[in-house]
Amino acid sequence: MLVVNPALPVVTVKELVALARRKPGQINYGSGPSGSTSHVYAELFKSMTDTSLTRIPYGGGGPATRALIGGEVQVLFGTIVDAKSNIQAGRARGLGVTSAQRVPTLPDIPTIAASGAPGYEGVQRAGIFAPAGTPAAIVNRLQLEIARVLNKDDVRQRFANVDMQVLTSTPQEFARVIKDEMARLAPVLKKLGAQP
Repeated sequence: MLVVNPALPVVTVKELVALARRKPGQINYGSGPSGSTSHVYAELFKSMTDTSLTRIPYGGGGPATRALIGGEVQVLFGTIVDAKSNIQAGRARGLGVTSAQRVPTLPDIPTIAASGAPGYEGVQRAGIFAPAGTPAAIVNRLQLEIARVLNKDDVRQRFANVDMQVLTSTPQEFARVIKDEMARLAPVLKKLGAQP
């Protein structure tokens, strides 16, 4: 989720982009360590919107969120869990969610793609991997059992309670998602000097 300190005079992604273009390098964004999702997704945003924001790295989401609330940084790409209570308390302003769809628990906050950065998407994904060479029959059985558990109503609800969505797929579909995501983020990662 893209959030800003309430003192920053913007209420939409378009306004943030316009301000950042008028004041290149003068708006700070907080992120976790180098290569963290908050870092990569902020750099993706900068690349897609042709803006210049100055990165201030922190040890994680908590310190970066405190820096946003304290005014050390004006912009943060953080988790919904970290941002939601601060938005509701007025300590932060939500400009957009990084996912392709709005978030049910924050229905008034649009997607970044729909509100000023067309095509933008940044989603943290989690998956389960097996060692290379694991027989396909074992991989397929693991996938079926894991999907069965994840699709239980109580398990889905636990994820929903922390603003996470359960998506299951086949090993082949998940491999394609990883490959596509790596290709999509490769230019940003290369610019950051990330090494495999």
